[in-house]
Amino acid sequence: MNIKIAVVAIVVGIMAMCLLATKPLANQAFAQLKPTELTIKETTTETTRDCLTEITPCPLYHFEGKLTSEGSGLGGKTIILENHRVSYFRPIAIATTVTDPDGTYSVSTTRFAEGPNWTSYSGDSTHAASKSPTIKVTAPPPGP
Repeated sequence: MNIKIAVVAIVVGIMAMCLLATKPLANQAFAQLKPTELTIKETTTETTRDCLTEITPCPLYHFEGKLTSEGSGLGGKTIILENHRVSYFRPIAIATTVTDPDGTYSVSTTRFAEGPNWTSYSGDSTHAASKSPTIKVTAPPPGP
């Protein structure tokens, strides 16, 4: 009889330990990520000679926006500027930047920015991923 009681006590103890060990993991797995919002606007106003040929001017595309969560800016987060031309099979990352402490970002590039562009944030352990609205960019007129 004592062996049966000992076995039951051990099984109950093991089950209790398993429950205590897995409960924090279950809480973490089902934790709600805070929603994020990402904005973008294009402010291209100049050209540069920093192109492949360095002979003719090419546009210096400039984008800016803000990453927020629950009304507050998120600083120190990586933002990726992406482009999807019809000739590409999938979107390509053309530039990256990190948000300022208030969540704002700005990025400039001479690479392939004509066409549909957007920025994306991949999220982290407490914040959900997000993508800005898509904006269509056209090259500014060549400078003098």
